[in-house]
Amino acid sequence: MSETTPNAEKSDPLMAELKALRRGYGVNGKFDVTAYPRLAEVLRVDTSASAFTAREQFRDRLATQVVRLPDRVRPAAEYALGYDGDLESRYTDRVRPLQTRFDRDARTVQRRIDDAFAVLCEQLLAAARPGHPWHTNELSTVVTLDGPGADVVEDRAITAKVDGLDHIEHSFTVLAPPGVEAGPLDLATVGVKGIAGGDVVSAELRTRNRASFTLRLPRPLAKGERHRFRLGIRVASFGPFYVCTPIQPCDTFHLAVQFEPDRVPPEVLVVDGVLSHEATDPASARGRITPDPAGLVRTRFDDLELARSYGLLWRTTP
Repeated sequence: MSETTPNAEKSDPLMAELKALRRGYGVNGKFDVTAYPRLAEVLRVDTSASAFTAREQFRDRLATQVVRLPDRVRPAAEYALGYDGDLESRYTDRVRPLQTRFDRDARTVQRRIDDAFAVLCEQLLAAARPGHPWHTNELSTVVTLDGPGADVVEDRAITAKVDGLDHIEHSFTVLAPPGVEAGPLDLATVGVKGIAGGDVVSAELRTRNRASFTLRLPRPLAKGERHRFRLGIRVASFGPFYVCTPIQPCDTFHLAVQFEPDRVPPEVLVVDGVLSHEATDPASARGRITPDPAGLVRTRFDDLELARSYGLLWRTTP
């Protein structure tokens, strides 16, 4: 289960446009900004300006985002788009140095470029969102596994960033366990309730696996005012992971998972700031934790990055 995930549908046009932009001379070519409408939108390019001015805005603002990429993916994006290497080189020539740098064949380098673009898409979407109406100071989640399902209790302390904040928009994604035929999430099998600090209203299915709801606060909050609330979520069928992928700033995330006595895994993998689509891949794990004698495992994350996943992943036992 994922507390929330970025809207993948929105990143698809960005990925397609980045792949189109990298062809030929990349950002060094005399390209038409209007051929990349989604990129121009998230980069806030003035498309009414002259072609030259719009192109310079586009190049400079995209460069700012590329520079901010993590070290492990930034070189691939820089070479692919034309921000590094020979400015007169076409795409296939620009990326050739990456094969030497990474000691990998062309196909593997291409996958690395696509991975870098996936990170860039998430970063662009996060940067393009309007100002955040609230800020999570601390999130504490306890997941209690029970057969194929689980009970999730979430305690959250927030600070209002606007005057009159009277509701919180929330969402979560539920994926089927391994070996279970995937189908649309049935909201009739999911229970969501406000335990303290707010009432849950307007629960609905947003995508095949993602549900959203509104938490109505007891009263409007003033800008800078703090508030705590507690949510309970019951899921009938639960995949072997729990991650938080924040779309609002989050300072601290505490996570505890309680396993059933006869189904305690020997170790639990830590998911720490990975791409959302890699969160369930054991290869992306960045640490391991051994459950205590009672089958409980705890972890903590600080200064979470927007649109990155944090949590725990484990192997199911018979």
